[in-house]
Amino acid sequence: MLLVCPACRHVDEAGLQLCTLDLHGAERVCAGCGVAFPVQDGICVIGRDPAALIAFAERPETLETVAVYQRSTRGPLQDWLRETVPSGALELGGGLGVRTDTVLLDQNLAMLRASRNGLRVCADLLDPPFAPESFEAVVLANVLDSVGDPVLAFQQAIALIAPGGVLIVSCAFAFRGEITSEDRWFTSEQLARGFGAVDAGCLHVASMGALEWPLQVTERLTHVHRCDALVFLKR
Repeated sequence: MLLVCPACRHVDEAGLQLCTLDLHGAERVCAGCGVAFPVQDGICVIGRDPAALIAFAERPETLETVAVYQRSTRGPLQDWLRETVPSGALELGGGLGVRTDTVLLDQNLAMLRASRNGLRVCADLLDPPFAPESFEAVVLANVLDSVGDPVLAFQQAIALIAPGGVLIVSCAFAFRGEITSEDRWFTSEQLARGFGAVDAGCLHVASMGALEWPLQVTERLTHVHRCDALVFLKR
């Protein structure tokens, strides 16, 4: 898996400049700027403060979130994603992952540790450590309403897809003001237009309507979200 350094990625007069992260012992080290990122349990931790990401994974509430997702593997939305997501896709903010043969990126290191994916990266999906057009398919499953900048998240996903590839999206519209400011909340119609991406050349090729996404909080309590499920094609 080719990883690039977000610390020294930049655009100059020659275009986009990228440096790879090479494995050296228990670290991934940038071949350009020399910044080192730790590798834990086979998971590369890439961020401005890797120690904070590692510490967050040990918090009781973080571990409880993992337990909820481990109890919530079945449902109409989960089944549709398993049928739709292809092998080798990149799952951004993917939690435990839709399937085990994808590249899984999430900021929750505890969630990644609990997943069975062989290719896992702990990083910010708003600044993903991959080169543009690296994947034939990218997945944003129930993540756009859980980030500070949903439009940027969508744009980053599109940028990572090779021409002719697909973006698979689901969204529960479960916004929280402490994560996403209200001026950045969006509607089903805005999502279907890809925040302008459809007008810029992407095609909205499929919509499954609202699929139920059950989250089993405890043995006796299950929250059920109704999620829009869509597929976009990058031309």
